[in-house]
Amino acid sequence: MPPRRLIIGSRRAGHARCLVLFLALGGPVAWADSPLKGSLEIAAGHEELTSPLVRVAPSGPLLRVEGLNRLAGSSLRINGSVLRDWTLDGGTGISASARGDVLRAPAAPDLDWGIAAADVMLRHPWAGATWGIGPSVQRLWVARRRFRDTVGVQADALRVDGSGHWSLAGDWAQTQHSGENSDFNSAIALVSLQRRISDPLPGLESMDLEGGLLRERNRAGLPELGSRSAYLRVTLAGKRWGYDWSLGGMTQRSRFDATVLDPLPARRDRFRSLDLSVSRDIGEGAYVKAEANFARNEANSPLFESRYRQVALTLGFAW
Repeated sequence: MPPRRLIIGSRRAGHARCLVLFLALGGPVAWADSPLKGSLEIAAGHEELTSPLVRVAPSGPLLRVEGLNRLAGSSLRINGSVLRDWTLDGGTGISASARGDVLRAPAAPDLDWGIAAADVMLRHPWAGATWGIGPSVQRLWVARRRFRDTVGVQADALRVDGSGHWSLAGDWAQTQHSGENSDFNSAIALVSLQRRISDPLPGLESMDLEGGLLRERNRAGLPELGSRSAYLRVTLAGKRWGYDWSLGGMTQRSRFDATVLDPLPARRDRFRSLDLSVSRDIGEGAYVKAEANFARNEANSPLFESRYRQVALTLGFAW
């Protein structure tokens, strides 16, 4: 359910200052920067959401935002990103990226959302893996109003082997919500493990298996908004007749710390999603893509049950 992407980190911007200090005191540095990389996608589609539940993180629980009601209509989505890498002496590297993602539904403005995010990662090879750490920031809009700011740090480790790679990631965040949504202010910790297998079966180029645990603590002293979640995601990708395709499925269970209203039980969610995309190159760095996404949230209270459907046709560019 939109928006689907969240860049999460820790509560202090001091990590950025530590990174600058490391570079300043690290001795002689030889820079070798790579060309700027980027992408741009323009998509036209249709979305439908049966209740005002907003999923602000790919592995987080759904948040109910009161006042949203016009939740079905055609949409236009534009997203873009830029990335640049620098290599220092000793194999150490720095990468910086920025992303923007905006969806507009003229007939259903409550579906509108937007994301602006940026991060910097310092990476260094050690013990057969590449380790990284760095700060990240994000701003999220819902229904054309500022909804959530996130600031923090993310760390990861990547180990490549003969059949693919392993990736371990940890994200720590503090979120700040605007106005009447300040009750959602939280501290978030996420740990995830991903295994990618290349060419696992004939006709498959890759298979990704990912699982994670998320803990969200409410900073406004409302335990009914704190939760624990666990998720598992499987993604298959391949190529057939000149078309690239991917099929992904996810299941997640969330348990909240306390009940919203006595004598109701504490909220329990079971979220499931399925997404399919097919794309084809139409020129150097250009492609078209058709995609469909379906999601359903089941809960022990009808108030938090929801279904989401989306189809879109995308024109994309990469350089």
